[in-house]
Amino acid sequence: MKNQVVYVNSVKDPVKPSPGFAKKRLSTYKLDIMALCGFGCRYCSSNAGNYLRINRRPFAEETERQIGQRLLPAQEPSLTFEWPDVIVNLERQLERRRQAWGRGETLVFSMLTDGFSPRLVKAGTTRKILEMILERTSFRIRVLTKNAIVGSPQWLEFFAAHQDRFVVGLSIGTLSDDWARRIEVGTSLPSARLRALRKLQESGIPTYGMLCPIFPDVMEGGSLERLVDCISPHEVEHIWAEPYNDRVNWATVREGYDEETAGYRWFTETVDMRLSGIDPSIIRELSGIYKPFVKAFKELVSNA
Repeated sequence: MKNQVVYVNSVKDPVKPSPGFAKKRLSTYKLDIMALCGFGCRYCSSNAGNYLRINRRPFAEETERQIGQRLLPAQEPSLTFEWPDVIVNLERQLERRRQAWGRGETLVFSMLTDGFSPRLVKAGTTRKILEMILERTSFRIRVLTKNAIVGSPQWLEFFAAHQDRFVVGLSIGTLSDDWARRIEVGTSLPSARLRALRKLQESGIPTYGMLCPIFPDVMEGGSLERLVDCISPHEVEHIWAEPYNDRVNWATVREGYDEETAGYRWFTETVDMRLSGIDPSIIRELSGIYKPFVKAFKELVSNA
């Protein structure tokens, strides 16, 4: 996928607290290095998050000015918002901190975007920023990505040289490459991500499992069990898993399924209920995904 790139001003301090991830025991701080990911996952919850919502109008206007079309993230998966001044702003932030900053804490790279977006990797931005965090702070860095490049020789060598500072995870919620091609636009395929995870584990680099998002159809036919097995649960430090964070993008996500599938039927029923004005809390109960998901996953992990 070729990105349509729009440049917007970076946030002043790229390293920020991550209270949401702290509740999940994933991290205490986060570092995003762009405003809108270079990947175009159709279910992305960041598109409806506070940052892009607050900046919706100015970013739309900037998009129209730079590329000649008024596009929105939820509409166009190829759209990406980059911060050309992110390295400068991070440098300024780190100058105000001592090298001991982050000792005993975890920083996630990245929480709302993918720091291994291909353009940033190719430009050297990803590597430069990770080196800055290694040299200028004491954080343990939790890499979260959908880019299988983290399993390439050059990145394996980089992580291996700093094994005490990194733990690497590849977000995977399905084993279906066909589904991912339609929904996780531009990302490495799940099969490639799993190969990268195995290479990281074989190289002795700390890893963790991130099974997300899990859709209702993955709960059927032993798919969730196979997914857990594929990440080598005995090799990872921890496993996190979450169901699909249902927002306004359900109709778009539904189109990634064939009409006769359980996933398509579930989304159709949910959309019909929402359009009929039924309270979302009732839909969650009727859908049957949340409680069974938690119960099934706990049983899988306890038996792994």
